[in-house]
Amino acid sequence: MGYIPYLIRLILSVIIGGLIGLERSESNHEAGLRTHILVCLGSASVMILSCLISADNGNINDITRMGAQVISGIGFLGAGSIIFDKTHNKIKGITTAAGIWTTACIGLVLGMGYYLIAIFIFLLMIFAMLGLKSLTKKLHLKTNYYNLHITVDEMQKIDNINELLKSSRLDIISFSSKKNDSLYILDYELETNSVCTKSELIELLLPYYESISVS
Repeated sequence: MGYIPYLIRLILSVIIGGLIGLERSESNHEAGLRTHILVCLGSASVMILSCLISADNGNINDITRMGAQVISGIGFLGAGSIIFDKTHNKIKGITTAAGIWTTACIGLVLGMGYYLIAIFIFLLMIFAMLGLKSLTKKLHLKTNYYNLHITVDEMQKIDNINELLKSSRLDIISFSSKKNDSLYILDYELETNSVCTKSELIELLLPYYESISVS
């Protein structure tokens, strides 16, 4: 019977880690089901080892030392899940990194045998990741990105287009231009939080271009 409580802790760590990772997998994140299972299982294992070492040696002074190393060491996994998306010019993976770190903490709690506390932390974590997702989407308007290729016949129209884009809440991420015979060829990368469709963008620039394409 001596090892049964520890086996229960390990099984719970696999179940809870898997449920957390399942949500990340459904969101198409690299750090998904297996990663979270291993993080939670490994953390629980470290704390169980600390308990066993202390029990065998009759010393409980350093029982949390190995767990502290997990908290500091798990950062390499979190850092690996954070990437910079050059296409959309933004950082991705911060929620996943935070989830990995919290999963490790849950594993430590399970490893010490505090089942109810671990389950309560898990429920709060799932609420934050799933229950608040729709609220987060409402708070952050959807960002649209457009690649605009346009030709104009007068240089003055370039300034007019730039001013029109800015006044229409279309941020210019990048811009390049070149002259081909009597025409100016302009390439834009645009970002906007406003509801602006491709057809509306084409109609907006109608007075200025000779030809246009939006992707």
